[in-house]
Amino acid sequence: MAHTGDPPAAAQALDWGLLPRALLGVLALLCGNGFIVGINQVYDVDIDTVNKPFLPIAAGAALLCPLISSAVRLGVVGCATVLLKCSVQDVGVRRTG
Repeated sequence: MAHTGDPPAAAQALDWGLLPRALLGVLALLCGNGFIVGINQVYDVDIDTVNKPFLPIAAGAALLCPLISSAVRLGVVGCATVLLKCSVQDVGVRRTG
């Protein structure tokens, strides 16, 4: 089979303009997951001490205040990313609509 030099149909179907919005979505999801896991670590210390003593807080290797602060920061960044993503989409709709 000879190569014609044309890109495959699947590559032509990709809209690379969506990549920044997709990356913002992934960032928001990762921040949301970090927030949820951080808060879970804080609230389940008693349970984790018995069932999962190898976790950082249950083992006494991590302090609560920095973890809470990091979890809240991740939550704020995740929410800000969602708001930014929504505002970028709104602007795009207004320009084309």
